Amino acid sequence: MAGTRWVRLDVQYHTNPKITALVNAHPKAVLLHLAMCAYCGQELTDGFVPDRAGSQLGPRAGLQRLHAIRANIRLLAEVGLVDLVPGGCMVHDFLVMNPQASRAAVEAERDRWRSAKRDQRQAMSNEDNLSEANDVPAPTRHDTLYLHPQDDVTGLPSTGGGRE
Repeated sequence: MAGTRWVRLDVQYHTNPKITALVNAHPKAVLLHLAMCAYCGQELTDGFVPDRAGSQLGPRAGLQRLHAIRANIRLLAEVGLVDLVPGGCMVHDFLVMNPQASRAAVEAERDRWRSAKRDQRQAMSNEDNLSEANDVPAPTRHDTLYLHPQDDVTGLPSTGGGRE
């Protein structure tokens, strides 16, 4: 679940009467609406865009001044793309179009992913413990005879594989 989140956009977005009412006269308002939708999906706000987010979203729509951002939000509200609420606005029908982008849905998916990953790690750990229990222990340093090529090995028992 570590992948990218996304929001749905109706393929007829550009022909929606609310959009066509704005697109010629106020194209930056349409860009602001798209930026708001993306913001809601990214921040998991369930469609709420706080007033303070306007300063982040406005420049993405080509709006630099706060009064221009607020004027475009009012235009979006007039055509019904957003609903003004205390502290910000709600993207109209955001959760209807984007149920997968709700905070509850994303957190539930994250929980499922974490649980599956935890189970996978546990299963791998159990397999490692089982294989270690069946392994023959490797010789320790004091079990092995280390010889330097210049060492005198006369008098040591022959291993049968070397020169005599």
